[in-house]
Amino acid sequence: MILIINNQSRLVRNIGKQLRTERIPYQMVRYNERLDIPKLNRIKGLILSGGDAAIYKHCISNNFIALMVLQVPVLGICLGHEILSLAYGGSVQKLEKRVKRTERVTMLKPRDPIFHGLVHQELQLYENHSECVDRIPESFIRIATSDSCAVEAMRHRAKPIYGFQFHPEASGANGSRLIRNFLSICEKKADAS
Repeated sequence: MILIINNQSRLVRNIGKQLRTERIPYQMVRYNERLDIPKLNRIKGLILSGGDAAIYKHCISNNFIALMVLQVPVLGICLGHEILSLAYGGSVQKLEKRVKRTERVTMLKPRDPIFHGLVHQELQLYENHSECVDRIPESFIRIATSDSCAVEAMRHRAKPIYGFQFHPEASGANGSRLIRNFLSICEKKADAS
């Protein structure tokens, strides 16, 4: 089962729709919903959705901090990406102007499993954010960039933890492929455990 933490994203239903299409069981909880961590031992992966909240104005990462003990693959999308950065010691900056458009994102590590099957090094992906990661944590590497955000995607050096500033759930076939690749990473991790 995949656990989705909904950080008040209007796009999170697209993630649920894709998981239903892929016949992947999932549970969606609100960012401020109290979780019973011991009952979550069947979780194969965790998705932190985007959201409209400003990262430094709201305490939205408590559930994720609690779930870090599960040792499962994690995908942070937009605000979720920013939560990952802060949770591991990076930083986030406010942009002068909101980015809300399709952006050309360049893969810096095209052989990473999250990019499996994507043949072009540059992808058109949907952006909608007013903040971005400006310093990644020491335990992460940058794996994609764009003109609007230097850290479009990052990955933990040793664990299957990914952050995307863009919204794969609203980016057509390329975004769907990225989500399927994350689900494949979750399945492989669960099989190895």
